[in-house]
Amino acid sequence: MSQILHIFRKDARHHWPEILVSWVLLAAFVWEQPQKWANQTIHNRFISGLLNFLPALMVLSWAFLVARVVQSESLVGDRQFWITRPYDCRKLFAAKLLAIVAFIHIPLFIGQVVLLKLGKFPVASSLTGLVEVHLMFAAFFLGGALALAAVTSGIGQASLALLILFLMILGIAGISSLVPNSSVSDDADGVQAILYILCWITVVLVQYICRKTLLSRFIILGTIVLVVLVLIFTPYEALFRHNYPLPTKEHPLPAKFTFDRALSFAHEQRQPSRWVEDEISLELPLQVADLSSESLVQIEAIRLDLELAGGKRWTSHWHSLSNVVFYGRTRTWPSVRIETKFYDSIKNTPVKASLSLGMRIFRLSAPATIIVAGDRTSLPGNAHCVDNLSENWLQCFSPLRQPKPIFIMAELPNQDCRVSEQTTAQEPWAGSPATYYDLGSDSGPDFDLSPIQNFFVGLSRYRFFEDLDTRLPVCSGTRLLVSKPELRYAVRHEIDLGEITLANYHPTYPRKIIPPARKPQPGESRDSFSRNIAPESLPVKLDYRPE
Repeated sequence: MSQILHIFRKDARHHWPEILVSWVLLAAFVWEQPQKWANQTIHNRFISGLLNFLPALMVLSWAFLVARVVQSESLVGDRQFWITRPYDCRKLFAAKLLAIVAFIHIPLFIGQVVLLKLGKFPVASSLTGLVEVHLMFAAFFLGGALALAAVTSGIGQASLALLILFLMILGIAGISSLVPNSSVSDDADGVQAILYILCWITVVLVQYICRKTLLSRFIILGTIVLVVLVLIFTPYEALFRHNYPLPTKEHPLPAKFTFDRALSFAHEQRQPSRWVEDEISLELPLQVADLSSESLVQIEAIRLDLELAGGKRWTSHWHSLSNVVFYGRTRTWPSVRIETKFYDSIKNTPVKASLSLGMRIFRLSAPATIIVAGDRTSLPGNAHCVDNLSENWLQCFSPLRQPKPIFIMAELPNQDCRVSEQTTAQEPWAGSPATYYDLGSDSGPDFDLSPIQNFFVGLSRYRFFEDLDTRLPVCSGTRLLVSKPELRYAVRHEIDLGEITLANYHPTYPRKIIPPARKPQPGESRDSFSRNIAPESLPVKLDYRPE
């Protein structure tokens, strides 16, 4: 133990400048967070810009500190002075871990506790979550920095290795974008994360036990190759079909989805744009019927298949998206992207098409009623919100994690929370309510340096065709109906679109749907809800005339 403390004290004396810089950045971060919560701005552009980069600067300072502490007894080569000292490698490793905990984790932990106190959130109940955040921080950042420092002899080598790894990560991301169906499956991500953690643990142990630098570098290179192979050869299509099976009696389709042939996009003659995108977006109108009031559907993935002239087939492969369909919705417009060159070659030619959708089905709990108060509104998950009418949202704060999954409905606009007449001059509202939702899973604390999660709740309501929505003001006194969605199952739905012309479903500027919606007449109510909305949930009381 005395040797561990001796090495620790030596590192503290030798590296006090790096330690001090990291602590100053951390103190500035703790000071700056309450300013952000209160939306206070600093008028000096240089200081304001520097504060925006504080988290990145903190991370870089910690990486530099780890490298300096580890490389003060370099593990590369056999001519270092410390090798002649009676150092036990296990105690040397323990001393370096102690330095990382004392110089990085403990100060950060204290800063996070201070922020929780400043935010008036309970500290005791948040301690377990803070420990989880620090474990994630160590596993996914500090461990990698420790391994990189262990296989390099100095800051110059470490910086070069970091640059090479950064370029490799960019290359892997580029490969990922070329692998069909990879964006809709998370199965490979878990395997890659495990490979990464096993890699840095193995490298650190090999270096501190055997000091076999060449072997350690081959382990890092081999891990990168394995990550690429996992990325390329993962059977994404088979995994997706397993995770999103076809409907069964036990797991039925929650609603009827049918292709709406009556709607399409109009195209006006205009000068061709000088900028041509590599891909264009198609939006396909689907009618929705028979969705129960307790069900919520999230369309997570889409695939379009075409049968071309001569029997040739084309597929977009699976692409991720997030369309949410809830009670009262009568239409949804899932979008799929197609290469512009291919689209231009067939856009005016009728083709046979089929659409496949990957859906997650949720059940809504009985809603809790929350009345918006101007200065403070509470949401589930110990979240506190303040109303920001100028931006049409609630600014909310919660300890460690953003409350999710969550689904909020509101009767907006209403007599006490109005919108201007111009808002609905061209197209009236749809019959569904204003909503906000976050259907992410509650998998523990969010991986963030600040323990206070700052997020925004904006309630939006769809226009008549339900292709676009508008965020509405949330006024004091507005009644929010808050439910917690529970994931029940996932299904895959296949829709035969018949023969379609792709150009009819490519929106261009100005966006125009045909046949157009009937414009409201003067004095006509433009904000009434559909009678499909459950009266006990949202009373239909919108008879006022917009200003």
